[in-house]
This record gives sequence, C-alpha cells and structure tokens, in this order.
Amino acid sequence: MDEGVSQPVTCRVFREELFRFQSDEMSEGDRAVLQEHLNLCEDCAGLLELTDRLLASVKEALPREPAPAGLESRIRSALADVHTEAAGGQVVPLRRSWWKDPVVAAMAAVFLLAALITPVLMNRDIVPEPAVFTGTIVDFECDQAGLPLEMQRNCRARDHLNALKLDEGDYVHFNIHQTGYRNLVSDLDVRGRRVTVHGNLHPEIRTLEIIGVEELSGRL
Repeated sequence: MDEGVSQPVTCRVFREELFRFQSDEMSEGDRAVLQEHLNLCEDCAGLLELTDRLLASVKEALPREPAPAGLESRIRSALADVHTEAAGGQVVPLRRSWWKDPVVAAMAAVFLLAALITPVLMNRDIVPEPAVFTGTIVDFECDQAGLPLEMQRNCRARDHLNALKLDEGDYVHFNIHQTGYRNLVSDLDVRGRRVTVHGNLHPEIRTLEIIGVEELSGRL
C-alpha cells in the first residue's frame, strides 16, 4: 500500500484492509500494525476467522480446473480502465463492455456474495453445539490437493492451517484464536496424528472451539 495503513487502526480500518491482510498483499510494517489491533479486538478476530472459513468453503465447493487462457490479462485490462484518467484530472468512463465478460463478472459476483454474507453471519446469534470428533490432523489446503501426509508436513504457507479430517472425509476447522491450542492450528509436527477432540462446534462455519484433546495413543 503506497500510503500505508491509516493509524490509529480502528475496526473500520481493519475491515477496509481485511482482504489485503488475508492475501498477504501488504508490507510487513502494515501487517504488524493490523496484527496488533487483531490481537486486542475479539470482533475483528472473529471477522477474520469467519472470512477465512468462507473463502475456504467457496474454494472447496468450486471445481478444480485451470484458469482460462488470458484470464490474467483480461482482469488487468479491466482494472487498468478503472484507473485511467484523462488530461485535466477527469476520470475516463469505463468501457461498457468489461462487465459483459463472463469471467470478470463471475469474480465480481463471488466478492459481492462474500460482502453480503459476512455481515449477515456476523449479526446472527450463532449458538455452538457440544461435539466430539475423532480423526486425523491434516494441512487443509494440501490435503484438499491430494498430497500425502508425509508431504503435508512441508506445507508452510501462512494460509495453510491444520484441520481435523474425519474418517468419512469431512473436515472440522479449529478456532485459530484459542492460544492454548495454537499448535493444533499451525504446527507441522502434529499433522498425521489421530486425535479425539472435544469442544463446541459452530455449525455455520464448521469450526470447533476446543475444550480438550486426546491423542489415541495418549495425550497430545
């Protein structure tokens, strides 16, 4: 971001920068400032978790097919039109044909859907349900891609979080803000372990607030 994140960081500023924060498209300094706010604000932490799960669910539901040829250049061209200015500082109107492109329109629809769903879910009274799950801890992204467990221990990207894979193939995500169980969310060493997890499940986002964990061959 050329001008940096506006300070002091309020909840409004964090919401404006949320998607850049998620996609790692900012400087280390900006990220540190937002992370400091995130560590102190439960509402923004919950919003981040919700949008992480929303995007993961959308990604899981979409077919895994290669992007159409020329997609990047078409998107860049459409975005360039937005920033084109005529002499004298007047903004040149967008070419009217860009929104007719089905790929660009579909991408816009996904982000619009996320923008509409997120505040609705945040304002609902989500009542967690007591639950017990037994399964294997995996890297969610790499497991979705079909990588074996021994290779999943090398998946180190920031957005590669651990999840519990049940025997029937479903996934249960962990609350990433429970510091007492942070190792279940991010540690590479726990991947491949069979565990039984007790907690409270938020069914709308398939996320578990952990109360206790037992490794099948002893304590984790």
